[in-house]
Amino acid sequence: MLHVRPSRDLRNNFPEISKLVQSGDRVIITVNGTGEGVYISMKDYNEYEALYHNQRLALKLKDRMALADSPQAEWVDQEEALRQLEL
Repeated sequence: MLHVRPSRDLRNNFPEISKLVQSGDRVIITVNGTGEGVYISMKDYNEYEALYHNQRLALKLKDRMALADSPQAEWVDQEEALRQLEL
């Protein structure tokens, strides 16, 4: 579930917000009624980071595959290919 809470609740009601997040909910933190950030559990954050990393890697691989079809393609060994794909 998604909750919207003002930033002052981080100071005044942190245990309550922490329980929401630990139960799998997400909390949007607002400042003066405008979204400032999202508070999520570390588990959710790690899953997001892994997904984001995999998407970036997939895009780079797609670009490299398109280059491989080019007559001007320069072939490199596996070690160099992995170095170039580092994010």
